[in-house]
Amino acid sequence: MSRPVIGITLDSEDPGSYSNLPWYALRQNYTDAVAEAELTTSGEIVTVLADRSDAYDDVVLVWAAALAFSAMSLFAVLPQPFMDLWDALVGGWSHVWTTGELASMTIALGLVA
Repeated sequence: MSRPVIGITLDSEDPGSYSNLPWYALRQNYTDAVAEAELTTSGEIVTVLADRSDAYDDVVLVWAAALAFSAMSLFAVLPQPFMDLWDALVGGWSHVWTTGELASMTIALGLVA
């Protein structure tokens, strides 16, 4: 079995503490910990240097999609309260809803939510 490939991890430091410029330092304890961990697994551990972590913008998108899907599902299961609310908003006109109109209302509710 060949030795695993070990990535090098650097610490970044702001200017002023050691140098007037931004600088990077290799820490021996990082490479030792990676080498030791790789001896107990068949996998390869690769470390990376990033200026900052992800902003997780995709999480907001998932929550928004879940909320819209939940609103549309609630309307699909219990349409009558929503239709009564709509009829009250448009002046109390009783309207017989077609399947296409209900589908359009469901889609509109998902877009608004």
